[in-house]
Amino acid sequence: MLNEIKKHSLLTDCHAILLEDDLDKRDKDIIPKDFLAQTQERMLSEFNKITTKHNARLICLYAAPEIETWFIEDWENGFGSQKYVLDHQIKAGLRKAIYDMKSKCNQGFERYHQHFEPKLSEWISSKIQELSITHVVTDPAKASYSKRIHGSVLLQQLDPAKLEAQCRLYFSPAYRAIQAINKDN
Repeated sequence: MLNEIKKHSLLTDCHAILLEDDLDKRDKDIIPKDFLAQTQERMLSEFNKITTKHNARLICLYAAPEIETWFIEDWENGFGSQKYVLDHQIKAGLRKAIYDMKSKCNQGFERYHQHFEPKLSEWISSKIQELSITHVVTDPAKASYSKRIHGSVLLQQLDPAKLEAQCRLYFSPAYRAIQAINKDN
């Protein structure tokens, strides 16, 4: 990835770089507790070799387990938003199913991957399809979810302050680091 960064000359003169990744498919029993810190430290070391700024920052923003967590935690701007056109009965059923599942994640939804299979995005897609069978939906486009189709639209609408309050394990520290950069510059 750092080879890709080197190709973009403007990035070598920046104050920070934001690395966004998800944590799905990571087994909690295989990854050492300090995996994320070690990864960030290694990436920062490499980043500092190519940047011209002193004390440049690398901020790792992890969507745990996937970006859909954010669409759930900021429901009004995510899955519940008007821009995500989903049949209202299916949307209500999805919200109830998510609420039921969330109540089983006693340490927060960011730890979904430690409690459940399959991937969160796959579960959401299959739940919407399941709900579309029990409800009459006249427009098939209102009975689907695709990260590729819907993800970027939903991502642009999210309220980081809401996510900071809900996603304290991974999102909140990265958001605070970004705010600190804004204050410093």
